[in-house]
Amino acid sequence: MYRQVLVDQRHTPLQHVFWRTDPTKPLRVLELTTVTYGTASAPFLATRALQQLARDEKHRFPLAAKIIEEDFYVDNALFGFDDILQASEAQSQLIQLCKAGGFELHKWSSSCPELLEAIPEADREELVSVGGTGTKEVIKALGLLWNPAADELQFAPLPSKRGGRPTKSQVLSRVANIFDPAGIAAPVVLVGKLLMERIWEKEIGWNQQIPEEPGPRQDSSAATRTELAELNLLCAKSKLVPKTVKTIPRSELLAARLLHRLVKNVLEAVDFVFRKIVLWSDSQVVLAWLKKKPDQLEVFVKNRVAEIVATGGIFEWKYVRTADNPADIVSRGMSATKLATNEKWKKCAEYQRSEICEMEEPEPLPDDAVPELCRDVVVSAAIQYETFQPTFERIESFRELQRIFAYVVRFCRNCKEMVKERRIVSR
Repeated sequence: MYRQVLVDQRHTPLQHVFWRTDPTKPLRVLELTTVTYGTASAPFLATRALQQLARDEKHRFPLAAKIIEEDFYVDNALFGFDDILQASEAQSQLIQLCKAGGFELHKWSSSCPELLEAIPEADREELVSVGGTGTKEVIKALGLLWNPAADELQFAPLPSKRGGRPTKSQVLSRVANIFDPAGIAAPVVLVGKLLMERIWEKEIGWNQQIPEEPGPRQDSSAATRTELAELNLLCAKSKLVPKTVKTIPRSELLAARLLHRLVKNVLEAVDFVFRKIVLWSDSQVVLAWLKKKPDQLEVFVKNRVAEIVATGGIFEWKYVRTADNPADIVSRGMSATKLATNEKWKKCAEYQRSEICEMEEPEPLPDDAVPELCRDVVVSAAIQYETFQPTFERIESFRELQRIFAYVVRFCRNCKEMVKERRIVSR
């Protein structure tokens, strides 16, 4: 893609490279005239050129222009339609629009075989096998494994290497191998995060074997294709609680903020208009905080509550029992084998629409039971007058006190006045 975008002639002198085919020959200075992979500006320039092409050709290819503006990630496009005729038209427009700018599309793949009939075999994505099955049935799409025939996302971590305890670097490599941007396997990934946290606390070296099992052994194998196909979860996200957060209510508040940010990102990505969005929490303390004005809360709680309630509008917070909360699976972690058979996680969208979540809201917590509120403080002070000059005790009248202070003031003024004629004297 980069080599299809020309660089302005005024800037090509900045793209000089030295080259020779043989060490015995003199160096040649070459000037690169196209966007060069590896430069900091390359991704932006290529993406910007593609977006400009979509704007220029939008009147001819409206469907393709919308795909380029919303469904492209650098040089990868992921899009879909509910109707095969519309999908076919969008495919045709996208090919023609990109060809107008000198971009030839290839590595096509689709869950609908009819859309690939007009694509040459050389321009189709090659299927690969994972998990040692030998069956080529998936492709790699932006770091994910996708089975076009079944229209499923799959996970295939590297096989475990037996023989001795693993090192810290090996454990981190295994955890990082699971690329899950949508959070479909968030409970499994959390187990790995907790494991790494315990290893860090033991201050083990990178290439040092773990002396003992930091926690209960977890099965990190991927769920099977059939089990993943039943998942109706849109996305999820998990994050370890910082060590500086010492209380459970604060941890729950961070979870509420994480949920709020996740929903905001989803709203920006999807092309839907929502009248109301219900957010669930199993913490009555957090729900009580969200009903308070930020000024009534301590600083830590105040800042995070202010961020959550700032959007307001269509968001509505409700209570759900911990036992009925699918998100509680993420906070506790779960092995892949158990997660694949967990109905609450696999069908959490249907679960939250069921009668289980249609429960009466609990009674609001009284202020005495809500921590980190700014209490109204009444300050009283007892004032005790003490004489700071014993001389005053011998003065019987206010008039006499005035005369004494007049003499003192006159004395001080005269001491400062250098000219005798200007001094004040008694008559």
